[in-house]
Amino acid sequence: MNKFKTIGIVPRIKKPQVSALTIELATWLTTRQIQVKIPYEDAKALGKDEFGYRDIEFIKDVELIIVLGGDGTILRAARLIRDK
Repeated sequence: MNKFKTIGIVPRIKKPQVSALTIELATWLTTRQIQVKIPYEDAKALGKDEFGYRDIEFIKDVELIIVLGGDGTILRAARLIRDK
């Protein structure tokens, strides 16, 4: 079975329900030995610095990106990975 090793999450943290879901998802993934990467400023705002990565490090080795938000968040994720 092919298993993801590293997953990025790009959240719209200004929505409280998205913040809570991001933390829940990150915790769920890490308990399954999957590395989670969240853009640094978002992780810091969530109080989860351990998941925070700057732009270059965020896209390194990420196999899947989960976007939690709307159109603007999707566009933001696309900008983050445009060089990958």
